[in-house]
Order: sequence, then C-alpha cells, then structure tokens
Amino acid sequence: MTTWFVSSHPGALAWAQSKTLSFDHHCAHIDPQQVQDGDVVIGSLPVNLAAAVCQRGAQYVNLSVNLPAQLRGQELSLAQMQDCDAKLEAYDIRARPWTWPLPARTGDSLALMARLPLLQLQVQARNLSLQPPQNMGSAWHGALGKVLHDTQPQAYCALYGSANAAGARPYVLRPPCYDESLAVDAPFAFSLLLMGDGVHHAQAVCDALGVLSVQGVGPGRGRFVLDTVIRHPISLPLSPLPIATQDITLQLCTPTLLKQDNQHLKQAPSMLLLLKRILGRVQGLLPAHAAEGVPADLQRHLLQLAAPVVCEASTLSWHNTPRYSARQKSWMPFGGLCGGVRYLQVPPELQLWLQWAQWLHIGNKTTFGHGEIRVCPDPDLPL
Repeated sequence: MTTWFVSSHPGALAWAQSKTLSFDHHCAHIDPQQVQDGDVVIGSLPVNLAAAVCQRGAQYVNLSVNLPAQLRGQELSLAQMQDCDAKLEAYDIRARPWTWPLPARTGDSLALMARLPLLQLQVQARNLSLQPPQNMGSAWHGALGKVLHDTQPQAYCALYGSANAAGARPYVLRPPCYDESLAVDAPFAFSLLLMGDGVHHAQAVCDALGVLSVQGVGPGRGRFVLDTVIRHPISLPLSPLPIATQDITLQLCTPTLLKQDNQHLKQAPSMLLLLKRILGRVQGLLPAHAAEGVPADLQRHLLQLAAPVVCEASTLSWHNTPRYSARQKSWMPFGGLCGGVRYLQVPPELQLWLQWAQWLHIGNKTTFGHGEIRVCPDPDLPL
C-alpha cells in the first residue's frame, strides 16, 4: 500500500507536516493510472479525478478547507490553513451517467410512442449461390414482395400495397451486405422491422422468407439456406442518451431521401425539417385503432423546440444507388444523403425523437433500407 499526498500548495504541505502526516510520495499532480488497489490518496482533487482514484480501488482522503470568498485563488499559509479549519475527510466517489432533465410534455411523447408496436425479425442464413445485385435493397425488397404477392396476399397488401394517407408503409428492410467473396455455406444476416399494424403479419413474412430461400434473389436467382428468424420486440428508449452537452452528431448511415418544397434535399436538413418528417412518419405508422394520431398541440410544441436548433457542420453528400424496376423494365435514379451532421443545443425531448427515428428510419424509400440514422452522443466525434 502506498500513501500519496497530492498538492502544489506550500501551505497545504506545511499543514500536513505540522500534523506529522505520514506519506510515501508527495506530488503536485497525480495520474489515476499511477494508483494501485489499496493505496491512499490525500489531497484536494477535482471530483472526476477523485472518482477515478476510487474506481481503481484506492481510498480518497480529501483535504477539506472552509475557505471564505476573499481567500479564493490565493496561496494559504500554515496559519490560514489552521484558521480555515483544515481537516482530512474520507470520501467514496462514484461517477454515474447523467441525462438532461426532461420537461413535463415529454410524457405526451412517451404515451404516444407506447401505442406504436415494433417487432424486429432478425434473419440468420447461409449462402448457396447468391450473387451481389447492383442495388441490394431493391433486389431483396422486390424478391420478397413477389413471394408475398404470390403466397401471402393479405400480408402483401398490408406491407407492399398502396401506402396509407400519410404515405408510410409499416415495415423497413435492412438488407444483407455481401459481395462476390461470399463463400458457399458462409453465414450472412439481415433484418426486417415491422411497425404498427405490420406486426400482425410476422408469421406471413417468416413463411415468405422460407419460400424466398428456394426461389432465389438477385442475379441468377441465387439461393440460400434460412437458418433462423428471431422475433425481437423493440422497446423504445425512455430517456435521452447520457451526454455532457446538448450537442449531438447525427449519422445518415444509408442514403436518406428527404424532400423540401417538392425537391430532393441535397444539403444538411434543418432540425425543423427532420422533426416534421419524423412526426409525419409516426402519424402514418400508428395502428388504425389509434384514432387521434399525433396530437396537434404536441406537434406544435415539438416543432417550436426544433426551430431554433442550429446545424453547426456537415459532411453530407449525395449517393447514387440506381435500381432496376421490373414493372417499368428500366433503370431508375435512386439515392440520398449519407454522412454526418452536427446540431447544437438539441433539447432532450427532441433527442428522444431522434433516438426513436433510429428504428423508424426517415425520409422516402425506407422499405428499401434507406433513411437509417444513428444518434451519436459524442459531439466531438469526427464527422
């Protein structure tokens, strides 16, 4: 066991010597990595360093002083240390995550999203003869749709049929990712997210995937072995990510197609536009029995929170991913924004909605896997 006395102040050292305090090392500063389990560290450390010392199994003893305002920032003599009632006090300090307090209206958002069921189908499979298509999302989306159309017409109408008034189809495909190097019998994975009324068709989708594995996907109708389909109900987070500030980085992981003034957006979206699109998507995904949808006063409240949020920096760029339309027998332009964008001072309630959008996806063509986003709590994360 080693005892450390940590202080850069002569008065503190004189006080320790006057008390015949025994220690092995005196240093002006200490790196918690120097400390071992069972050590004793004496000093007036910043609270984060004191917590790091305790985390390493050492005992932290604080040199406490009742310092009046007029002496702050001054070097104290031995006499002043004694006058300020200097003493040693042992502390056990633990760091814990902290989140910004949520306003009362957050309860309305939580109650609303509790009415939106989400079910993830996690698919594990093995390759037999798959060949990578030019557009992975389009190939798997089209192949699964054809099987559903032929074998599960009710599920096809619910998932692929005409979109409802809000334009939201109740599922998202997160297609597999493979190339020519995928060996025979090599494993691969993908998932589907069923939302709202779409969750009622989980068994039909599972059955269709079994048929699809035999009929094949993409060039040459490559086949695969369907090993497992795990049904995983999604519980949406109830609090924002623990972050030190309200600044966040948003990553657009797959091409994200947003429109503004009926034009494809090719620059960083404002937080106001993002919230409008997320709210519109939730409105369209809520089950048919959810009569009211997103209450108008809640929409106004959230959009008022979003309006002043500033976009600080962006590395977004447009990614072209053309797809072949079997119905029109031609290649069609397809794409969206990918990259990172940093927003400043995002209120905690909006952070929650962005976290929820990680599951819902945003923008157009989400059924192909477009619009997948990730909220990064580290505002300093390189874009």
